[in-house]
Amino acid sequence: MRFGPTLIGAVVGAAVGMGIQVALEMGLLGRTIEAPWFAIVTGLLTGLGVRQANKSDMNHTSYARGAVAAIVALAAMLGSIYALHAALQMKDQADAKKSPPAKAAPVEAEADEAADEDAAEPADATPVVDRSAPGKGGAAAGQMPARSDMNPLQMGYMIVGALLAYQFARGAGPSAPAREPVDEPMMTDPSN
Repeated sequence: MRFGPTLIGAVVGAAVGMGIQVALEMGLLGRTIEAPWFAIVTGLLTGLGVRQANKSDMNHTSYARGAVAAIVALAAMLGSIYALHAALQMKDQADAKKSPPAKAAPVEAEADEAADEDAAEPADATPVVDRSAPGKGGAAAGQMPARSDMNPLQMGYMIVGALLAYQFARGAGPSAPAREPVDEPMMTDPSN
C-alpha cells in the first residue's frame, strides 16, 4: 500500500461527499433536503477517491488501504453532522440579527402597564430556535450534536457507507487459479 496517494484520494473523495451533503441540507442548491442517507454516498466517493489515486495498485488487495478509506469516510460523515449543526446555528444567529426589533404592544391604561410589564411578550416577536439544548434540534456552534440528534437509521447509513469505502478502496487481486489434478502416467512393471 502506498500511504500518501491512499490518504490523498480518501480525503478528496470524503471532502467532495461532505461538501455535497452540506450543500443539500443547507438548501444551497435551491431547496433544503434532509439527507441522512448521504453517508452512503460519502463512503462511496471516499472509496472511489482511493481507487482513482491508486490505479496502478488496485490489482493487489490491501486491507490497510481499505481500513484507511473506512476511517476517513467515518470521520467525514461525523464531520458533516458537526458542520451542519454549526452552520445551522450560525444561520439562526444571523437571522436573529437581521430581524427587526420587536415592537411593544400598545397599552390602554397605565395601571395595566405595570401589571403586564413582567408577563407580557410582544405579539409579533419572531421566536428564536435554541439549538444549544439537547434534543431541541441541534448543538451550539463549536459543540458536537447531542446523542438524541442522531437516530439509529443514520448510524446504519454511516456503517454501510464505511463498508462501501472499505470495499472499494481495498481492491481485489486476481484470484489464484484452482490447481487442477495432474494425471500422471501409471508406471507399469516392465517385467510383465
